[in-house]
Amino acid sequence: MNNAPPRLWIVAVTALLGGAGIGYFAGSITRSDESPVDSEDASLHDPRAARATSETAPIDSTMAELLAGNKTPAEKLTLILKQPSGRFRQRQIALLAESIPPKEIPAFLAGMSWASGDDAREVGEALTRRWAEADPMGATVHAQGQDSAYRRGSLDIAAGEWVAQDAARAESWARALPAGVDRDGAVSAIARALSRRDPEAAFRLMTELGSNSDQAFDVQEIMNRWASKAPLAAVAALSQLKGDAIRQRATINLALGWAQSDPGAAFGWGSKMESAASRRMVLPILALQWAKGDPDAALRAAESMPDGLERQLVLGAVAAAIAGADVERALSLVGQIPKGAAQDQSLSRIAGDLAARDPARAAGMVESLPLGVADRAIREIVPRLQNTDPHKAAELALRLGDESSRAFLISNTMSAWLQSAPEAAASWLQGTSVDGRTEAQLSQSLSNWASENAEAAVKLLGSSGNSSGKRGVLWNGLLVGLAKQQPRVAADLALSQPADLISGGTLREVGTQLATTNPGASTTWLMRLPDNDARAQAAIGVASGWASTDPRAPAAWIESLPAGKTRDGAAAGYARHVMAADPGAGLSWAATITAEPLRDHMMSTTLAQWLHKDRAAAEAWLAQNPDLPNKVAEAVANAKAAQ
Repeated sequence: MNNAPPRLWIVAVTALLGGAGIGYFAGSITRSDESPVDSEDASLHDPRAARATSETAPIDSTMAELLAGNKTPAEKLTLILKQPSGRFRQRQIALLAESIPPKEIPAFLAGMSWASGDDAREVGEALTRRWAEADPMGATVHAQGQDSAYRRGSLDIAAGEWVAQDAARAESWARALPAGVDRDGAVSAIARALSRRDPEAAFRLMTELGSNSDQAFDVQEIMNRWASKAPLAAVAALSQLKGDAIRQRATINLALGWAQSDPGAAFGWGSKMESAASRRMVLPILALQWAKGDPDAALRAAESMPDGLERQLVLGAVAAAIAGADVERALSLVGQIPKGAAQDQSLSRIAGDLAARDPARAAGMVESLPLGVADRAIREIVPRLQNTDPHKAAELALRLGDESSRAFLISNTMSAWLQSAPEAAASWLQGTSVDGRTEAQLSQSLSNWASENAEAAVKLLGSSGNSSGKRGVLWNGLLVGLAKQQPRVAADLALSQPADLISGGTLREVGTQLATTNPGASTTWLMRLPDNDARAQAAIGVASGWASTDPRAPAAWIESLPAGKTRDGAAAGYARHVMAADPGAGLSWAATITAEPLRDHMMSTTLAQWLHKDRAAAEAWLAQNPDLPNKVAEAVANAKAAQ
């Protein structure tokens, strides 16, 4: 990393300052008593608190049943789990766990084989907590044997209680386990719990026995806590870590822990690191934390640094820290950074923080930044601008380097824009080039709006101009939504446009909706379309939509069609509908398709699903129809082998 180009360093540090890479433990801060800060309601973990608050929650019919009469714990649990997820349900589970004697909890857990997913996790952790209060070793051993989906949470609960009661015995037990997955999990859980009381002992346990994968994350938590108590001892221990990646993460979290108690001293330590790579990674993080509490001191330290990349990164971090309270001062600091990547990233960070208070100004700050640099800020700005200035919001979203975010934000902006000014939204869309992913999401936004605003959609299509150009996204999206409300109008509009403007997928949706309400009109409409692949797609929709209202009627019509793409499409659409109720009949129709790729795909997927669902019936059909196309026979053999 020492030879990394400056821009890569700037990007890496910006990610850290943005919270993307500060580390596993960076979000967990400890109180002065060294207990972890937990944002959840204490009543979720303390039955006494649960009892104090449960009386205030509204009682529905299920809870009324729960409170009426004598019921076993299992009966109570069944009723509690009918409640929607939330704090009230969690409190009731905590109260139930408190009511069960600890010696009965193992049997109760064993009888919960019916539970799965969040229910199993939620109840299992509450019961483990209750069990661990009386028998922490037994609860810990039980937690080790749980499925991987629930093991970590239960182990943390049981081991945490054991360490609180008898840390030495818990550590000795973990050390005595044979090497393997069980010991790895136990060492990890006990080390995390031990780090709250004795981070040095936790570090020793983890580095001696912890797996490499566990060390990569657990050491971060340990170092953070250790540095907040004894930073110099934690620094001395860094050399014991194996692997650059583990050491780097530990260093970052050590810096964060030290900064909680003495950011100035931590910054002084970071300034003396021999490695320039380490200084560039740690100093901005420390400056950010320092400036949140004492911006003047942090700024003096930054301004006393020699010119160079490290100073620029630190100034940018200080500016980011004070931007929320004094954006003008922050921008003044950024002005001290030479034009280039470091300044661009600092401006982007400030703009992101400013977005909630002044999105228009924030937008102006990022408009001139290089593409991809301001992604974080743009993701903050666009949602706040899309209702007041959708044009600017859409233009900003286009600048996103992340394709997924770009598609999501542009389509959301289009949804808001259509509600307030559909003509302006359509005009922008027809003059803008977008990528395929964005086009797909825009089509969905347009469809949703048109299905709720059919008359406005017709008007908008009528005023969209005559040249094909970039009208495809607008027309296809609106027609799909319009077809849900006015299928005949959508069908006529599709016929009025050039064949290359309306996609096969759109014609398919229009055909489906029209055939559902007027089968005769749908077949007439279909034959007026140009004879091409798009009409074949429309035929799929017509046959499927017609079959949904009259499963037998389309058969004669399909038989009357001449061989070709249109008949193949109709047969495919009909076959797909029939297959749900009668796979054999659906396969017979699929076999009549002349286009081999389509035929083979439909037959192969249907037979594979049928073999999985009802192998005996599928095997009987195969025995009566042994002459399968080669690719279908191969797919069937593979499906059988996989079962």
